[in-house]
Amino acid sequence: MKENQFFAMMSRMKYINRWGLMRNTYNENICEHSLQVAMIAHALGVIGNTYFNKNINSDRLAIMGMYHDSTEIITGDNATFTVNSESFAVLKFKYATILRPFISGKFFSN
Repeated sequence: MKENQFFAMMSRMKYINRWGLMRNTYNENICEHSLQVAMIAHALGVIGNTYFNKNINSDRLAIMGMYHDSTEIITGDNATFTVNSESFAVLKFKYATILRPFISGKFFSN
C-alpha cells in the first residue's frame, strides 16, 4: 500500500510564517491564519443562513478557509504584489492542482 503524505504535508503549515504588511506584535504562521479564516468564513455562512435566508454550506466554507493557503507550504508566503504577478500565479496553480483531489472531496467524502 502506498503511503499518503497529505497530513504530513499539511502539518508543515505551522512552519511557514506570514509576510506582514504592517508591523505586528507577534509573528503569525499560515496555520494560525488559516484557522482564523475558517472560523470567520463559517460564522459568515451561519449568519447568512440565519439572518438573510441564504442557502450556504458553512461547513464547506470552513474547509475552504482551512486549505486556502495550503499551496504556500511549497511556495512560501508571499507579499500581495508578488501574488499578483503572472509567474507566481502559474506556480501556485501548478501546486494547487496537486492538492485539488484532497480539497474537492475525492479523499474526504462521506
